Amino acid sequence: MNPNLVIHKGWLELLSSLTKDELKFDNDYIETEIVKAVLYQGYQEGNSIELIKKAITNVSPLTFGSYSLLAFSANDINELVYILTTYSVCFGSPMRLINNKTVNAKYLEVLVRNTESRQVEITYLGQIYYVAIVIRLMLNIHPNLKGKIKLQIGYFPFDQATKNQFEELLGCVIEVRQGLMKICIERTALNYQIKTRDLEVYDALLPVVIRKSQRMSSVDIIQKCYDFLDEQETLLMIDNDSLAKSLSITSRTLNRRLNQIHTNYRELIDKYRYERAQHLLESNHKNITSIAYELGYVDVSSFTRAFKRWSGGVTPSMIN
Repeated sequence: MNPNLVIHKGWLELLSSLTKDELKFDNDYIETEIVKAVLYQGYQEGNSIELIKKAITNVSPLTFGSYSLLAFSANDINELVYILTTYSVCFGSPMRLINNKTVNAKYLEVLVRNTESRQVEITYLGQIYYVAIVIRLMLNIHPNLKGKIKLQIGYFPFDQATKNQFEELLGCVIEVRQGLMKICIERTALNYQIKTRDLEVYDALLPVVIRKSQRMSSVDIIQKCYDFLDEQETLLMIDNDSLAKSLSITSRTLNRRLNQIHTNYRELIDKYRYERAQHLLESNHKNITSIAYELGYVDVSSFTRAFKRWSGGVTPSMIN
C-alpha cells in the first residue's frame, strides 16, 4: 500500500450520496483517483457545494476509523491538534497536516502540505474537500471552536457567493492569499476540554494508530525525501544521486518509485523548494539572499525567476 496513491475509505463514504452503487471495500484504503473522480463529477454537474455540504454533515467519530475515534477521545484541543498532525498519514492522502513550528502569538498554525506535483482544478477541489472535512471534524469534537478557526488558502476554485457558503458551513473565515495553506486555531482555544475525552479509549487506540502510522510512513517515499531535505542547511549540493543515497537506494530506483506516483525528481524538488520558500518568506527571519542560498540558488535573480514560475507571477519580495 502506497500512502501517496491511496486514501482512507472514509473520504469516499462521505461522498456516497453521489455514487449509484452500494460502496463495498476490502480494506480501509482505496485509490485516491476514485475519490477525485467523484469530486470532479460533482464539479461538472455544478453541485460541489451541496456534495461537500452533505459530506460535512456525515462526519462522525468512526469516519476514519481508529484515527478519528482517537481524536474524539483526546483530552483538549492541544492534544487534538497533536493527534491530527502527528498521525495524519492515517488519512492515507498525498496531503499532510503539519504543526507549524514558527511561533504566531495569536494562532497555532497547522500547515496543509500537498505533495501532488500538478496544480489542476481537481487538485484544488481535493484540497478544499480535505480542509473542509478536517475543520468539520474539529468542530464536531468541540463546537466552541466555531469562530476560533481561520483557513488561509492560496486559491479557491469557486466564486465569492460559494466562498461565503463555505464560510457559513465551516464556521470560519477563509482568507485567499499567496502563501502556504494553513488551518489557524486561536491559541486561547487550545486548552478547551473535550467533552468526549476518554482516557481508557485513548490508551487503547493510541498504539493502534501509532503502528498504522509507522507502517504507512515507512513506505512513503515523498515524506522520506522531504525529511532528508529538511535537514539540509542548503540545497546547493543536493542532486538526484545524493537524495537517493540518503534513502539507501540507487538514483534509478528513486526515479522509478517517483514515476510510480506520477512525479519525478525535478517536480519533487520544485514542489519542496516552493513550500520551503513560502515558509521562510512568511517567517520574516531571513532576507531573500539568505533564503535563495538555503534553497540552492547562487543568486537572488535565479531564485526570483523560479519563484515567479512556481507562483504564477508572484515575486518573493511580495511576501517577504
